[in-house]
Amino acid sequence: LAPEVRVNAISPGVIPNTETKTFNAPAKDDPVQGRLKGRTLLNRLGHPKDLVGAVIFLASDASGYITGQNIPIDGGISVTSF
Repeated sequence: LAPEVRVNAISPGVIPNTETKTFNAPAKDDPVQGRLKGRTLLNRLGHPKDLVGAVIFLASDASGYITGQNIPIDGGISVTSF
């Protein structure tokens, strides 16, 4: 679609639902979340606010020469091996 349209993406990592207390809300002692947290280089799970900077960047003129790219925002889990 270039040059008229730039197509980029972000790939979020593990970001628990912290907004509502529902069936899907994270438990403080959840063993699955503990293992995932331990596999990220930043040693934490993500938060929706972690995505904001990349979204603003890709929507702005600052990314005017970027197209066809994916930005992983995953605390480093994509570069670790399971």
